[in-house]
Amino acid sequence: MAMILLSDDERGAVARWVQEHHADLQDAHATYLWPPGTDPAESIRARRELAARVRAGFGPVGLALQILVDIYTWGFGFAPGGRILRDLVAATRHKHATWSPEAGPEPAVRDLLAVGGVGISAASKIATFALDGGLAIYDSRAADGLADLHGQNGRRLVKIPPGRIVVGDRGERDWAREYAVYLAVLRTVLDELRVRRVHQLATVEDIEMALFQRSRNNGGLSRRHGDAHAGHGRDYPLPTIDQETGACTTLGSTRKEFRVIVDSGGYTLVTGQAGTSVRLTDEQVATVLAEFGDGGPFPLGAGKNNRSHDGLGQFVKDRLKKSPVHASHLAALLAAEARMVQVAPPPSRRGVWLIVPPAPTHNT
Repeated sequence: MAMILLSDDERGAVARWVQEHHADLQDAHATYLWPPGTDPAESIRARRELAARVRAGFGPVGLALQILVDIYTWGFGFAPGGRILRDLVAATRHKHATWSPEAGPEPAVRDLLAVGGVGISAASKIATFALDGGLAIYDSRAADGLADLHGQNGRRLVKIPPGRIVVGDRGERDWAREYAVYLAVLRTVLDELRVRRVHQLATVEDIEMALFQRSRNNGGLSRRHGDAHAGHGRDYPLPTIDQETGACTTLGSTRKEFRVIVDSGGYTLVTGQAGTSVRLTDEQVATVLAEFGDGGPFPLGAGKNNRSHDGLGQFVKDRLKKSPVHASHLAALLAAEARMVQVAPPPSRRGVWLIVPPAPTHNT
């Protein structure tokens, strides 16, 4: 990945944006909180300590499983299933020579994105902490902090990876290249802050932290999950995906909690006390929405004894080749994203019924 250089028009847009928002960025950086429940000083100290441990532990044998668990726990509140972690250990093995600041982010990011279930948010966390300087985390919150930075054509300069709360830009994208664009914007922001003698934000990581907190302080600057709920099923509780832990709850009377990891290619659902990981790709979700999008209300039918031939559970079993139980998790996830809505069952029918509302439109 050659270093991306912004055009003169793009640099001008960044300069105007920094002129308007440099005080906002300083305030956001001063209030940076992650993980939840800490204070700003502790948040930055814990992050730097984690980064130091990751860099110290990155050698010829790659990153140890426990270090990867620590990165995920810090970033997402929990670690993914063992298969993803084992694949990440393998992906980092013998990469100490080829992953370096001099080589740029491409080798690391592309190797990590090649692991199934790993999106740009996780990949950029690992790369940023493993390599020494010049990189920053690229997730939905940090990118959302730049959502009001537009070029002359009115489009955002930085694409937003899909997230738990922020909808982001879904679909097929070269997220490694988008990461390079994001880093180029951050470097330009840093240059503009130095011109204005803003020394509080001294690195691209400082800017990333400020953008992350700016998004949180403003409740999201782009469209959030749940914004597009139309007037269907208002008598039913609307599920949400907790922005800190990824926790979500299934629909219906037997409400069970599970966790969601959103990445650029789909979702990993972590279910049950054992933390079983189930992967659903964007293509599989699109297949579900296409199947049920024009057919009116349909039953969930996710139980072992209450499946219906026209229900989501049977479709998940037959077409996605997964346990029909996971239809409950998929329905709750899509309801939280306003892509499914719970409705009243037809006369003489019981259980959870759903519809797929018309897809919302929004500018990017």
